[in-house]
Amino acid sequence: MTNDEVDHNVDHNIVEIWLRRDQKRWIAGAITGLLAALIMFFAVVVASLFTQGIDKFYLIRVFALPIVGRDAMNLSLGAGALLPGFALFGFLSVILGVVYAHMTGTNNMKALCGVGLTWGLFSWIFISNLFSPSFRLIHVENISPIKALGAWLIFGFSLTLIRWIDPLVRGD
Repeated sequence: MTNDEVDHNVDHNIVEIWLRRDQKRWIAGAITGLLAALIMFFAVVVASLFTQGIDKFYLIRVFALPIVGRDAMNLSLGAGALLPGFALFGFLSVILGVVYAHMTGTNNMKALCGVGLTWGLFSWIFISNLFSPSFRLIHVENISPIKALGAWLIFGFSLTLIRWIDPLVRGD
């Protein structure tokens, strides 16, 4: 039976699945997390082209706020504010990708899409609505919840790329 097939006659032990150690799956998850971050970033860049007054690096500047402070939103600082934002965004994306890969443990597209939707909603609820606003500078930015939801859903669904990354990492 392949990772894409499900045996409906077998009792699946979820705890056993979640406790397994699969370093190749984790590597695939890290790569997929970075790819999902790039897709999310480019989607936000494209959206910024249609939104007057929004910098194309707005997403990265928001991620830089906890590190750089208010200067992260200063467009005249250039890359000085962007590098910490890219670093934090990339780090968080790798962590989310590894956890997603570990928790799914399958390359079945239906399952990955369902978990991708859940993962996008989870990220929006916990990162955008609960965790990030605890940083005063992010809270003051008054980020649109609908736009943030769209960005996180793009990220979540992009994690389904693990369907193709996992076999590449395994050499299948």
